[in-house]
Amino acid sequence: MKEGLSARLPTLSEIVHYYGPYIGLVLTLVIATLILQFLWFRKVLKAKNEEIKRLVDREQKLSDRFIFMISEEIGYRKK
Repeated sequence: MKEGLSARLPTLSEIVHYYGPYIGLVLTLVIATLILQFLWFRKVLKAKNEEIKRLVDREQKLSDRFIFMISEEIGYRKK
């Protein structure tokens, strides 16, 4: 039974001989995809950090304007 089974299964050297270029191509594409995902993810995180900083600055400006408006309404500051 083992002889018949091993006769049907290709050896590692046969697999590398016949499918080596395809395996190399697939590995190259996988590695390139992983590198591109890493670069994209790093870019997205950087953009999100800048976006968060921009939104916090905007909220601070709105808060300052709101406090100024309330101060004028209650007469703390003169118009």
